[in-house]
Amino acid sequence: MKIREIMRVDVVTAKPDTSAKEAFELMRKGRFRHLPVVDAREKIIGIVSDRDIRNVAVFFDKDARNTTDYHISGTTVTRDIMTANPVTVAPDDDLNVVADLMAKHHYGCLPVARNGKLVGIVTRSDMMKLLAKLLKTS
Repeated sequence: MKIREIMRVDVVTAKPDTSAKEAFELMRKGRFRHLPVVDAREKIIGIVSDRDIRNVAVFFDKDARNTTDYHISGTTVTRDIMTANPVTVAPDDDLNVVADLMAKHHYGCLPVARNGKLVGIVTRSDMMKLLAKLLKTS
């Protein structure tokens, strides 16, 4: 099985100057935990996770988790928090190789790129859904 068979192609992305607050809002509204960062040519230059943002966020009320209760002063995803040059996989990579890579390095997701351009994303959740489906059919 190839990555292209399970990858998500409707990927929400950030630009280098996207604020951490805006990135957090995109993730919260979309209910996902990873946001690829692309340049003007859609080349993948980084990735930011909800954990990356939480590490720079100062919560005023530890019991509240909405955007009115935190402050991220002047933080942008590129300058301050993204992981630059993330590991990527190709659409035609074998699923078992990618699963091993994710497990070995504890990756929550991997951007899928062709010639450096983002074409999709595969997440740990995608892998778990596939596993559940395969177990049901066996």
